[in-house]
Amino acid sequence: MSRHIQKKGNPLGQDLIINKEWAGRGNQWVRIGLPVLILIVYGWISRLPDLRVNVPEWIGASAVIVMLLGLACLLEIQGKNDGWSAAFIIFLGVVFRMMFLVRPPELSDDIFRYVFDGQMLLASQNPYSAAPLDAVLSHPLLSDLAAQVNHGELPTIYPPAAQFVFAAGAFLGGVFGMKLTLICLDIFTCVLMARILKMLRLPASGLILYAWHPLPVMEIAGSGHIDAAGIFFLFLSLFFLMKNKFRPVSTGFPWPVLSGWGAGFFFAAAVLTKWLPLMFLPGIFLLAGSRGRKAAAFGFFAGGLVMAAWFWPDLCNGFYTLSIYVANWEFSGFAFRMLRAFLGSGTMARLILAAAFLSWAGFLYFRYYRAISGLEEQKTAGDGLLVFRSFYDVTMTFLLFTPTLHPWYALYLAAFLPFVGGSAGIIFSWSVFLGYRVLILYALIGLWVESDLMSMLIILGPAAAYAGVLFFGVAVRHKPLQTI
Repeated sequence: MSRHIQKKGNPLGQDLIINKEWAGRGNQWVRIGLPVLILIVYGWISRLPDLRVNVPEWIGASAVIVMLLGLACLLEIQGKNDGWSAAFIIFLGVVFRMMFLVRPPELSDDIFRYVFDGQMLLASQNPYSAAPLDAVLSHPLLSDLAAQVNHGELPTIYPPAAQFVFAAGAFLGGVFGMKLTLICLDIFTCVLMARILKMLRLPASGLILYAWHPLPVMEIAGSGHIDAAGIFFLFLSLFFLMKNKFRPVSTGFPWPVLSGWGAGFFFAAAVLTKWLPLMFLPGIFLLAGSRGRKAAAFGFFAGGLVMAAWFWPDLCNGFYTLSIYVANWEFSGFAFRMLRAFLGSGTMARLILAAAFLSWAGFLYFRYYRAISGLEEQKTAGDGLLVFRSFYDVTMTFLLFTPTLHPWYALYLAAFLPFVGGSAGIIFSWSVFLGYRVLILYALIGLWVESDLMSMLIILGPAAAYAGVLFFGVAVRHKPLQTI
């Protein structure tokens, strides 16, 4: 056979060239066709009359989008020369979000609380001073808005930095202005992600796992959740830290100190936008390294005190609402529901899950510390990649253990996908949508009925993906060499 190939001018090599040519054409078709398909699916979702009663339809359509994003990763289109540019990805991300800007927030009513708090601040009133139903006694013009606020009998739970975002959104004009503000912050987050991906020498096309993902499109552009601001401040803090990490040591302008202050301040803003980013605090200080840790700590505490002082002492009312949330709220938390049924006590189940989360998160950060101990003063991309892996694992742990698993909580998980991109995380960032099943009956007859089965299905998908990776990874490692 080999002699025949040599005599015929190596036709096997010619076939290989033809195959490469066809593969290149196929790659071009995928690069063009995949964004078009995603655009068509988003367009179809945006035209649905009522997302609450069409939950199966739009969740199925979002599954198609996630599978297309997974296909892009599987085909490795995000190579240096063949992938989409960051500018194109962000542009198309803007288009997807604009499709949902003018839609009413059908899947969640949280945005009405945002607008009410913002209006109170614009009126020079402390949003923490009274619950909306009490505040309207002195502000009757806000009575219609207060009636739309969920749990209007409680003072606002949202931290101080969120209040400034609310004021900006309310200034631009009600629900539309709030959604526009949060969409802009989300787009700025995509820009920061692109810059950090470049610092870490990762392909820019990995950005599609967030910019084109249904979760930020539906939860930020569609429902207008404040998590967009929290994630923006978090990535702004990470950008300062990464910039400091890769900046050459200089005896001139004190960049490490200034970037450390900035990183600490913006991380304080992330925490004081929504409390969830507090679980990233150890990783932030570890990533700051010896060059910026003290400055980051100063920026964090100083920034937090300044923002909190603006609303003191009425801010204590917000902590009262937070305590009620921690002790009583629940939604789609499978581990919590099973543990409560076994123990017969919701309080005990919450304490056990909190202890389990803190223990496992502590282990993950200790593992991260051990891994970077030899890299701390070496300006390598490995340090940054390790912290994103730690944040990804900690977020996955939180979502598995939390008693309250609202779909928008998984936005933090989706934000780390461009840097980690684990199959379990990609599936989990979609499966949280299954919790919206409760809206069908609620929209039709006003009945709120949760399901243990649906809570199980939310984690079954990512669990199966994780088990599959482990199984096939072991299978490949133990496969005979000649069959690989």
